[in-house]
Amino acid sequence: MALLFWLAGQGHRYGWDLDAVRMSRQRPEAQLEWLSGLNDQHDYGQVLLAFLADAEPLEWAAWDWFRLIDQAFLGHCAGWLSAQEAERFAGHGIDLLQQRYTDWEAAARAYQRGRSLFEGRDLRAVFDEEWAGLLFADTSPWAVPLADTLEEGLRETSREFVRQYRADPDCWVLSVASIRDPDLIHRRTLGEPLGPERVQEAERYLEDVLGLRREEGAAGLARFWMPAQAHHLNQLAADSRHTAGRRSSPGTSRRLAICADHAATITMAEKYAFYLVMASDSGRYSTAEIEALAQSLCDVLSRFYRDAESLLSAWQVWETVLSEDEAPEDVSLADDITWHRRDPGSPFHWLTPSRSLTWLEPGARPTLTRFTAISLAGPLNEALWQAPQPLAPGDREALGEWIEHQYALQGASGLVDFLDFLTEAGDRQDYQINYAPYTLNRTRLEAEIAILESGACAEEDRVHLMRLKHVRDNDCHCNDQDMTAWDIAQLVDLALAGRQLDWLDENRLAHYLDTAMRLAARHYSNWRDYAEGLYSGFGFFMDDTPEREAFLLRFREALSAWLEAEPLLAGAWASLDFPGSPMAHWTSLHVDILPSEPSLLH
Repeated sequence: MALLFWLAGQGHRYGWDLDAVRMSRQRPEAQLEWLSGLNDQHDYGQVLLAFLADAEPLEWAAWDWFRLIDQAFLGHCAGWLSAQEAERFAGHGIDLLQQRYTDWEAAARAYQRGRSLFEGRDLRAVFDEEWAGLLFADTSPWAVPLADTLEEGLRETSREFVRQYRADPDCWVLSVASIRDPDLIHRRTLGEPLGPERVQEAERYLEDVLGLRREEGAAGLARFWMPAQAHHLNQLAADSRHTAGRRSSPGTSRRLAICADHAATITMAEKYAFYLVMASDSGRYSTAEIEALAQSLCDVLSRFYRDAESLLSAWQVWETVLSEDEAPEDVSLADDITWHRRDPGSPFHWLTPSRSLTWLEPGARPTLTRFTAISLAGPLNEALWQAPQPLAPGDREALGEWIEHQYALQGASGLVDFLDFLTEAGDRQDYQINYAPYTLNRTRLEAEIAILESGACAEEDRVHLMRLKHVRDNDCHCNDQDMTAWDIAQLVDLALAGRQLDWLDENRLAHYLDTAMRLAARHYSNWRDYAEGLYSGFGFFMDDTPEREAFLLRFREALSAWLEAEPLLAGAWASLDFPGSPMAHWTSLHVDILPSEPSLLH
């Protein structure tokens, strides 16, 4: 059965279609380079390029669907399929043919092209000779028009047969993940027996690529469910639509307005689906845990997208926009998604939506306020798109060593003391007490610098001298900016790290995040002013190093990326209202956004 469902849902046409689409966009020299790398598929490549050169219709799905019908009845004759099963497979094949072709001749010519590609020899010239009997003989079974070949009852029975085959939530996970790994199309369930090589490959992927440790258990997979990322994209699209043509807004260069009609959850869910397949294949997790997460993903996608077409449409639009941010060597999935939209046999069109009235997402959905607080850390670290959770022991040790090296902090009590210090005084107080007065007395500043430069400096004096020079030169506009943002960003970054180290519980983390929000609202009115204060603090308190200018340049670029959403997923500031400021963003049309606090409307 697996072979027959493969012929119906993907077959040879999938690879041929994608090759044809991609080669049609290439110059002749690039086509020849592609051909030279095909090795034993060289003859196939020559035929495909000949079709392109002759402007031949790039249609050959009948090659798969005719063989589906043929193999169904052969399977029955061999005793592998019941008469009912064979009839339903054949009915499905005819149903697909009728959806693609207007008559038998069009289907036959498509089959001939497919056979030409499969055999690596151009058979167009012998079409009339080979097909005349079926097409024109009075006794041909094809005397009945293609459109009249399938009884309506058998059509519905065949369709229900295919839907039942793909009714399991696993089919949702495997179908979505198959865009990244087309070989997954051969599988029906996540629990199929696998060879040791596949199990080892999946284990290495979780460990080395995702950094997902066995000790985290299935709960660790929640790290890869990031609804805040979908919220960010939906918000940018909504803002872009409403501001297009009137004023510049983040993301307009990427045609984000066209995405406003399409919920962005699929951009995050498709990666999660692939990770879930790898998690299942690794054998780390129980069947019940994997089944629950598969059902959860099915529920979410069924809730946010009414059918396969709306899901694939959203995915295609967002993939096209997001792929503009990717490195040149990365291959966009847009062509693959387009194929699944167009092909009536694609498994996506036969998935059974979930009708669950109560459902849970695969991971937590933070409130908009909480996500805004998390984002106050800015580019001090990579953008965090979900609430932190404790890491595995080995990763905790590495993070603890980093904190000890950077801040000389050891253990939960030391971290809490430092977080309280950042809340109450921080580096900003050091500047106000020890350096701000020099801005009022240039003569004293110059004299102090001269004294320190005249003798050998201890480490403490060296740092003091460096900062006096920053004041003298107004380096990074340190004398003009409120540098509280530097303390706020450190406060949030270290509080999040404390939660990952399990040094802070959820309530303690919430306390520091709420404190950071209040500080930000008290000192700034928008993200740009906050970014300027963060840059000044970063530059003023940075240790002297030969790479200082390079570090400052990269940090400035990172701040700009967060403010402008360039690239789109650099950071979240462009989609968030600044703490305490009036709402300035347009309401998204979709339900896949972060909820506001219970007392607020979004």
